[in-house]
Amino acid sequence: MIKTTTPAAHLRPASAASGESGTSWKKKHARFEAFSLSALVFSALLAVIGCITFGLQANRILDGHDSHRRAAEASAAALNILSNIQNMETGQQHYMLTGDVSFMAPFEQGRLELRKNIALLDRMVPEDDGAAKALIAKLRMLAHSRLPGTSGSMTPAVPNGVPQTITTQDLADDSARLRALQHIVQELNAGFRQRQLAQDKVTDEVVRDAKGLFGLWVLSIAAGFCLAFWYGAEGRRLLRREAQRLAMDASHDQLTGLPNRRFLTEWTKNAMADSVRRREPLAALFIDLDGFSDINNTLGHDAGDTALVWASQTIRSQIRSTDCLSRLGGDEFVVIACGLAPAQLETLAQRLLQAFANGRPISHLPLGALGLSIGIAQLSLDKPDIERLLADADQAMYEAKRAGKRCYRVAGDVGPILRKAAA
Repeated sequence: MIKTTTPAAHLRPASAASGESGTSWKKKHARFEAFSLSALVFSALLAVIGCITFGLQANRILDGHDSHRRAAEASAAALNILSNIQNMETGQQHYMLTGDVSFMAPFEQGRLELRKNIALLDRMVPEDDGAAKALIAKLRMLAHSRLPGTSGSMTPAVPNGVPQTITTQDLADDSARLRALQHIVQELNAGFRQRQLAQDKVTDEVVRDAKGLFGLWVLSIAAGFCLAFWYGAEGRRLLRREAQRLAMDASHDQLTGLPNRRFLTEWTKNAMADSVRRREPLAALFIDLDGFSDINNTLGHDAGDTALVWASQTIRSQIRSTDCLSRLGGDEFVVIACGLAPAQLETLAQRLLQAFANGRPISHLPLGALGLSIGIAQLSLDKPDIERLLADADQAMYEAKRAGKRCYRVAGDVGPILRKAAA
């Protein structure tokens, strides 16, 4: 059996409902599209800005690592200079005490490496580091002055261990010069270490900030794409709802929510084919409201709309869920009932008449202010014809009108039969 679902009825006139909906959904859809596009543009801009920002942060980190490496190399060079000075000092002391020229080899090697490492250290220190440059200049001046043990007066020691021409003052001057060199080198090394630590701290801060910015960047881009997806989905959902509404408007009455003539025709075609195949009866009840014109003309169109909605709900309450109730227009309704025998059809018509006789479409109107004129016709299973079925039911309804209204008539081969609602 074919079924139809009747949507909830509403009281708004068709023109106002379609006009308001037609403007509001377009504005909403335009807003959703604009928000979705804005979110996508925002995400794209954020991605570009993030790439530029993180590129700059990466350069800062690399620069920090380079500075740390240069400071470490400079510190290593300073330690090499310190080692050169210690070698020179050791070689001089052994030579002065023993007179063995083999102890001059470390001294000579340290002297050559000292000048080489000072030049290397000078190249490693950046020009903007004025304090380190000044210390290196002082270091170079001491290194190029009279180095310990380079005077012509240095001679081997005599057997008693006391040098012949080296005085105590010479040894004191040489020792003081070496200590000055060591002090300068140690001061340079401390500066390099401090510079390493400072640069490491800056690099750590940059890395920490970059991590925080990266997390915020990822979350912002994700939020932007989520918003774009959500607004896009809302726009598409709105389009689907509007398409469904338009389809409903095309096949249903906007006031009562009942199927219209177009829907009725399609539904009846399917029901007729099913009835012919199953050899089950199919009937049409053509219904016209009695007393509707008086309500509509005296109380106004709003009251008339209320009466139409009440009438559709009352008829729906008396028929089966498998039957199709349609509003053809004005105050005319059609019920297509499947599988009911003639006696059951007459019982249904009497039940409809009784429901209207005992009901009020508007609270201040008397009982039975609205009545029904019903025409009943059955489909010929041998020669099924929808138009013929509806025409026979329509003719039977007019026969009921001419018979005094608020009654039903059955169109059949033996002639129409008249029935009225029970008093």
